Formats: sequence, structure tokens, C-alpha cells
Amino acid sequence: MKHLPPRFVLLASFATSLVAMFGAHAQAADEERAIRALIESHSLALNNGDVAKASAVYSDDATIVTGTGQTYAGREGVNRWHTEAVNGPRPFVHHHPSDTIHVYFLNATNAVADVQTEIPRPPGADGQPTPPVRVPLFIALVKRDGQWRVAAQRQAAAAPTP
Repeated sequence: MKHLPPRFVLLASFATSLVAMFGAHAQAADEERAIRALIESHSLALNNGDVAKASAVYSDDATIVTGTGQTYAGREGVNRWHTEAVNGPRPFVHHHPSDTIHVYFLNATNAVADVQTEIPRPPGADGQPTPPVRVPLFIALVKRDGQWRVAAQRQAAAAPTP
């Protein structure tokens, strides 16, 4: 039996490692895209007043803590929070600029996202545009049955406007 020269064995090993590394990187990129799509679908659903779709991105045992410290737990709490947001004194409209969404994977089924929420404000008394309210948001995500879901969400106090 003939043996391969050591440099070919080393090269083959290096090539195999590269394929594995790039495959893992591509999978992580797909997972991050899925989480970003989840965040965007939630924003769109809530902005359209669709409580069911907005709540559907959360796990059944999720917890939401607002910037004022109110806690909403479980499916019932998540639905109540979304209903209050939609039926509040003014429609809740917000978005998450793509460059403010930072996803960190803890392992294959757990991730966290550090996100900035921007809530537009009406023009000032002088008719001039006013800067949006910015609310830092921290989200813990779990992947169950192949789907990412929000397991916990904590809003910080709104950032002061300039």
C-alpha cells in the first residue's frame, strides 16, 4: 500500500478544515438572517395592529419586561402586552434600524440580540421634525422545533432625545 506524502495529508486536512469552517459560517449567517427576519416580522405585525402575529414570535413561556418595570409572563402576558400596545392612546409604531441589530449566538439553540427600537414622534409645535424616541432592547432567543422564538425581552428606559 502506498502512503501519501505528509504535505498532501496536511493540505487535505487544511482543506477539510476550511470546508467545515465556511460551512459553519454560512449556517451561522443563515441563523442570523432568520433572527433578523423574526425581529422585522414582529415590528411589521405590531405596526399593523396584528396582535396574533406579533405575539406568535414569542415562546409560550416568554417574559417581557418594559422600561418602566412592568412584567408580562407567558402566552397570556405576551398577548396582553401586545394588545395594550396596539390599543394604547396612540398607535404604537416602531422600527429597528438594521445596523442597530446585533446578534450573538450562545450555542446552536440560544442567542441574544441587542437592538435599538426607534419610535417616531410627531413634528414639534414649530412644525419641525423631532428626533425619534430610542429604546434599547435586549432579547433572548431560543430555537425550538427548528424555529427561533423570543424567550425574554427587556426594554431599557428610553434614551434622552438630543
